[in-house]
Amino acid sequence: MRICYQTLTTDRLILRRPLFSDAADVFRCLSDEGVCRYIDVDRHRTLADSESFLKRLIQEDRAGIGTEWMIEEKNGKRVIGIIHLSSLSEDFAYIGYFIEKRRWGNGFATEALAALKTYVFSQEKFSRLYALCLPDNKASLCVLEKCGFSFEKKGECRGGKHHGKEIYRYEAKKIQP
Repeated sequence: MRICYQTLTTDRLILRRPLFSDAADVFRCLSDEGVCRYIDVDRHRTLADSESFLKRLIQEDRAGIGTEWMIEEKNGKRVIGIIHLSSLSEDFAYIGYFIEKRRWGNGFATEALAALKTYVFSQEKFSRLYALCLPDNKASLCVLEKCGFSFEKKGECRGGKHHGKEIYRYEAKKIQP
């Protein structure tokens, strides 16, 4: 199912489609091993890595495979992260995100996740959101809980660079009126 895309704004952030011109900001984020430690993306060693990454995101968006929102800081007009939404079934979707390391601890991930969760649940088709998180990523576990996600179960990563590692699955449910 294709996800209906919309630019979102919060007090401090703009969540928008990726642009090829975001490559330098993406490189700044993903060239940091600390950021890549918890996500299924290898550390970018060159700007060309980030350009290829963005090209793939833009192609996937056009194909309806996933939707990426660049997390742009309103004040600096710079991308400080990405939040991803992919549709898995008729009524639930997967969400994932990362924030530039020097912006950690400032509530940006919480603000972006809360905005996207509100938007997703305003769409009639989705009643649940899932997020996967490595158990040692304590800050992200806190972000999920602040945004109303609750622990659902432990599992094992299948595929990707974290294959075979323990992973937690968190769920948020749409509150029915």
